[in-house]
Amino acid sequence: MGYQKRQRTKILLNFLLNWIILFVIFGIIRGLGTVENGAVELLASDKILLTFLFGGLVGVLSGLAQIFLEEKLDRNLRFTQIILFKSLSILTLSIVTLICSFLYFKSVLNRDLPLVEVLTSPTALSIILFLLIGDIFLSFIRKVDQMLGANTLNNLMRGKYYRPRKEERIFMFLDLKGSTTIAEQLGFEKYSFFIQDCLSDLSVVMDYEAEIYQYVGDEAVLTWKTEPGLKDQNCLHAFFSFRDLLKEKRDYYLNKYETSPTFKAGMHIGLVMVTEVGRFKKEIAYHGDTINTAARIQGQCNNLNTDFIVSERLKNRVDIRGVLYQSLGSIQLRGKEKETGLYSADLAH
Repeated sequence: MGYQKRQRTKILLNFLLNWIILFVIFGIIRGLGTVENGAVELLASDKILLTFLFGGLVGVLSGLAQIFLEEKLDRNLRFTQIILFKSLSILTLSIVTLICSFLYFKSVLNRDLPLVEVLTSPTALSIILFLLIGDIFLSFIRKVDQMLGANTLNNLMRGKYYRPRKEERIFMFLDLKGSTTIAEQLGFEKYSFFIQDCLSDLSVVMDYEAEIYQYVGDEAVLTWKTEPGLKDQNCLHAFFSFRDLLKEKRDYYLNKYETSPTFKAGMHIGLVMVTEVGRFKKEIAYHGDTINTAARIQGQCNNLNTDFIVSERLKNRVDIRGVLYQSLGSIQLRGKEKETGLYSADLAH
């Protein structure tokens, strides 16, 4: 299953589960110590059924709206416009929910209520307000999760890395070739849009289980846990797919910016310490020689006239089928006492 399909499934399941939980909380808060004075008095079994029925309905429809927003509109809208879009979608969803309630009362409970009475009742207003606040809250959590990166919010909330932990990871440092020349040609304003497009296209690496650790100017740092990174050569194919996508979009970049981007990358595998850092701006940080080595390897791309270099240690761990390696010799990287074996990597044709 590709990254986009996994993301859609994740969004739908999250919104479905969270909306059912919110409906349960809403039902408990609204029902504690109160007696229903409206035209419809429901049994406890009916309330439970409606909670799961409408929680599921709202969850699916709200999740679909979130998917549409992220895939079609997100990059073109400000946050306030996103809130407006979500408010309009939830208002529409509220009307759909109330009409479904009317049909349920009429067909299942045999309660003959005027539709206008259902839509204009105080209960309807409280439901609309509840749906609006709930949807904005879930959308905000989703936005924070996107900004922090995959699983980072979850790890921070669980306190998984509150104490430093040792992990074996793969790191890739990815950098734009000729960035200084391109920046001078485009000017800083247009160059910013250029980088924004490039890093947007970098999302293709998510199909290969990559985690985007950092963006630093025109550079990105990707990381993998060992098992998903080595599986099916994911860590290698992430670079190949990004490179191929930029080639496919060459005409787009030439028409818009009069230049096309090419990236170079260095990759290494090893042990790092992972920990939660910061008091007011928390994030998950990686420390260790593995990261420094990956950065130094990427720095050799220009000297060795190649776009993609992997360490001998990584080359020996990943499946070599379908990949053409060429030895670049053992190089003493800056700040390293011992030489590091380096290989260029490309798809075998």
